Amino acid sequence: MTTSGTVPATTIAQTGNLLDAVTWTDDAWNELQISNFWQWMRSRFTLSTVASTSAYAYGSCTDLTTGTAITRFREWLVNDPQDPATIYLTSAGVGTQGYVWYLPWELFRLTYRIGTVIESVPANITVDPQQNIVLGPTPNDIYTVQGGYWKSPQVMTLDADIPELPEYYHLLIVYNAMMKYAGSEAAAEIMSRALREGGPLRNQLQHDQGMRMRMARAMV
Repeated sequence: MTTSGTVPATTIAQTGNLLDAVTWTDDAWNELQISNFWQWMRSRFTLSTVASTSAYAYGSCTDLTTGTAITRFREWLVNDPQDPATIYLTSAGVGTQGYVWYLPWELFRLTYRIGTVIESVPANITVDPQQNIVLGPTPNDIYTVQGGYWKSPQVMTLDADIPELPEYYHLLIVYNAMMKYAGSEAAAEIMSRALREGGPLRNQLQHDQGMRMRMARAMV
């Protein structure tokens, strides 16, 4: 796409065809991330509760990998029956850790949002319509809650930014950007190549990093 045949020194502040290339690449990466719940976008959080407070926004939680407050949030994973959230009294230590079981918001609301519910050790967890984590009963002390969540898409803004998906799939972003270029320029041969060479890579990514099929838990 360049007339000189040289690779541009930066992706920032480009114009013309090179701006198109940068935009198509950014869009291709974003669309790939939101096309599935990929394993590389799965992470875990920890939350320190506050006595008499039942609801917590994602910004109140800490990512266990980075050790910093969550800034990229897509969806909670506290409803995973194979990986339920856990809880323990912080002052008593992790040796007292147990499970805090998920309830759908409607059932949670009928259980804990009527009458007077005495503050106690939370037994259930849910997600309200505002995407807050909510505990029931309301905590009566400082507890440590841990669970999973899905991160929102990574946005690349700097030349040094590297896509988070496994490196051997990075070429898939190129193929997806090629399809956008082909659609803009009516370049059938480029579209054909992107589909032909990118198809097997997409299938492998789905197998390797896509949602896992698992056996259901026993009914009784």
